[in-house]
Amino acid sequence: MQANEEEDPEQSRYTNLKEAASAVSKSFALCINDRSPERSSKKWGVYRISGILFRIYFKINQLNLCRNVIKGIRYAVLPPLTRFPKGDQVTYAYYVGRLEFTEENFDLAEAELLKAFRLCTIRAVHNKELILQYLVPVRLLRGVLPSNELLARYPTMRETYGAIVDALRHGNVKEFSDALSASEETLLRQGTYFTVDRARTVGLRHLFRLVHKIVGSTRVPIPRFKDALQFVGVQATMEETEWELATMIYNGYIKGYLSHERLMIVLSSTDPFPFPLPALTT
Repeated sequence: MQANEEEDPEQSRYTNLKEAASAVSKSFALCINDRSPERSSKKWGVYRISGILFRIYFKINQLNLCRNVIKGIRYAVLPPLTRFPKGDQVTYAYYVGRLEFTEENFDLAEAELLKAFRLCTIRAVHNKELILQYLVPVRLLRGVLPSNELLARYPTMRETYGAIVDALRHGNVKEFSDALSASEETLLRQGTYFTVDRARTVGLRHLFRLVHKIVGSTRVPIPRFKDALQFVGVQATMEETEWELATMIYNGYIKGYLSHERLMIVLSSTDPFPFPLPALTT
């Protein structure tokens, strides 16, 4: 029997990463507090080192420490971010966006991730796909579907989201559930599964919009929506259908109000199914 048990590889890796984070954090402090003239200042390394810290903190799941980095940068006297190398700008926006995504601050996440995506050179396909892993789910929640051109340009995204987007575009919530199950392992690994799952409402929006077009009136009986759900393979009671409509009204996917007594939804005469943003294509 060995005198000492072998150390768990995962625990060893975690310990090494924590030690690395401590060393890099000291370098970050030295750079951000440097008082040398701007031309020779260590402050030019702040965003590069912050990217290394973010990456380590995400790996060891200490995301609260990311906030310390952001706070330090916010209150430091630094040259404008636009004067730093574009790669540093992209990395910083990407990790800030991921952090906001994790904390479900989706508006802030979208702004940072979109900034990172637009700044990232089109030749950096892998980096753009990393950004899209979080940007696409955020925009799905807003009812914004990636274009076919974008999915064709980024094969990994097409493999993960192709069937999901097709189902949402056609309002087929049953096919959406099937496509979500097919991509479940990938989405769980990326930490985006539950956000994408919430985009089911987008598919309902498209389906219910078709019902409105067929009826041709702002007053639509709720049973018509129930029939539409059954048509695409979703068995729902009248109460469940009414709840789906109420949720969509609350979240801004539908403009109107429900009349429970008459089992009817009264839609706005102007833009009853808002679609505020263009599709992501670049």
